[in-house]
Amino acid sequence: MTLTEIRAILAERGLAPQRRFGQHFLHDENLCRWLVREAGLGAGEAVWEIGPGLGSLTGALIGAGHRVRAVEIDRGFARFLEERFGPGGMLEVFEADAVAFCESGRLRGRVVMGNLPYNVTTPLIMALVSGGAVSEMLFMVQEEAADRLVAQPGEPDYGAVSVLVQSRCRVAFLRRVSPSVFYPEPAVDSAIIRLSALQQAPDDAAFTQLKVFVKRGFSNKRKQLAKLLAGWSPGTNRPPLDRSYWFSALQSLGIRPDARAEDLAPKSWQALAALPGGPETKIS
Repeated sequence: MTLTEIRAILAERGLAPQRRFGQHFLHDENLCRWLVREAGLGAGEAVWEIGPGLGSLTGALIGAGHRVRAVEIDRGFARFLEERFGPGGMLEVFEADAVAFCESGRLRGRVVMGNLPYNVTTPLIMALVSGGAVSEMLFMVQEEAADRLVAQPGEPDYGAVSVLVQSRCRVAFLRRVSPSVFYPEPAVDSAIIRLSALQQAPDDAAFTQLKVFVKRGFSNKRKQLAKLLAGWSPGTNRPPLDRSYWFSALQSLGIRPDARAEDLAPKSWQALAALPGGPETKIS
């Protein structure tokens, strides 16, 4: 869908991009076709799409023979998509908040794609990663969000989200995207990332425990972990563990006693979360 077509449709139907939904419509048809190729879909394979808007990517997917299940929060755009693509049976639209939809467990399939609204990128990806119902994710996100997702220990952007997402997914930064391919143009650059589910990753119980530890660890990035964890209990029914326990625990895992949260790789976080009577986590 071209920029001219997007403007014409908006004017004809009395629609407009809503800032509260973070709507920026992709109008680069070459980029849409590139995204379809990068998705690595099998012939005729169905795919989920988050936030299709006016359907630039939707049209490219359907044109390549893929049935699309789309989650769209804006009623006006949902109706337009149904009218444009629905009659052929290649599109099913779910009018819903994407984060709530993913948290409900309704989104299940091998591949999910989308041009994600900047304001829901992190909660939506966390909902998908926590649910574990998707194997491949191909998303266009704000470049700063992409930097956080791919960041490595010791890098400025490395944080709790980096640890949690990388504990369950292999994350790849594919390319940067100029604001000029969107209408309206965002004030920031975007990036395309791929998240591929790891075959060996923490199960649900271990992942829940990991979240507790990571949240505590990154509550004060400048503080040494042994000091930060001192007097803290990883569970409501467990007594607080003193500094000597955490000092010994870190040493037993080959982690420096003066280490800070940003120094630990995801697998070290998984091992630490499994220590104090928590669920066993497979580390490979």
